[in-house]
Amino acid sequence: LYPLNLIANHLHEVPDEVLESQLVTYDMLIGLSAVPCRPPAAQLLRSAAARCSEAGRRDRILRAAEDVEKGVPCAFTEQGLTAKQAAEASTVTEAEAQQPAAPEQSGTTPALHLSLWDMFPGLTVRIGTTFRDYDGTEHKTGEILHFRKRDYFAKEGGFTLTFAEKDIRLSDLVPQNGPMIENQNNAYFEPLAGLESLQACWQRIHEQWNWIDISKVPHSAEIGAELETCRRWLKNKKERGPAPVCVTPPLTPKAFPAAGPTTAASLAFTINFLFAGIRAMR
Repeated sequence: LYPLNLIANHLHEVPDEVLESQLVTYDMLIGLSAVPCRPPAAQLLRSAAARCSEAGRRDRILRAAEDVEKGVPCAFTEQGLTAKQAAEASTVTEAEAQQPAAPEQSGTTPALHLSLWDMFPGLTVRIGTTFRDYDGTEHKTGEILHFRKRDYFAKEGGFTLTFAEKDIRLSDLVPQNGPMIENQNNAYFEPLAGLESLQACWQRIHEQWNWIDISKVPHSAEIGAELETCRRWLKNKKERGPAPVCVTPPLTPKAFPAAGPTTAASLAFTINFLFAGIRAMR
């Protein structure tokens, strides 16, 4: 009931435009539960309705509680789908999910810029454009690398990117290295959203989540509930089933402003990378 409670506790205050999507997520979490939970889930909604000051919202949540108790969908997506139907529409087999992503199927979006500060242990990247690093070593288009750690030496303006396969050194004092460090449009380091990367991404989010004051983050309950759903899906190795449908990505730019190499900014990338990767698994 933990993720259900996270959503229910904030239904009285979420923006009008995300109320239905939160109820869809609520339905999805009930369907993913390993044990029957409809009666207590319905009670959580009734308690949420009691906290509403606006009559229309209170009545809507009460109707959702009745639907949950009856075992019928309590909300629908903008496309008119139930949570189950939306999840089935994004089904991916285990074999398909393990396949390396093609460039146009990397689980990222053009707006999801990967900076060197955003790289996290376990992230898989593809070299998008051949280049030479600070040491003159050539790194060729199409190489697949698995990130381990990053070291930054402020005095020399240097980065050492350690991958499982090799190290790449770059310096912001060397003009020729500038495009690689900037990585505009992910031209040099393209993040790939296979299962290994997504599992590592969730672990990174879990660590970062505990480093900041979540009580000051807008929509943290809604985002946290979907992160929990993603965790359960990624953790299940035997019967993973349909990929969860994430509806909170539009909320994350406001929740975690992407500016500079801070924990909050890094969370903006990792959370959106996780949700984008999950969405790409269709």
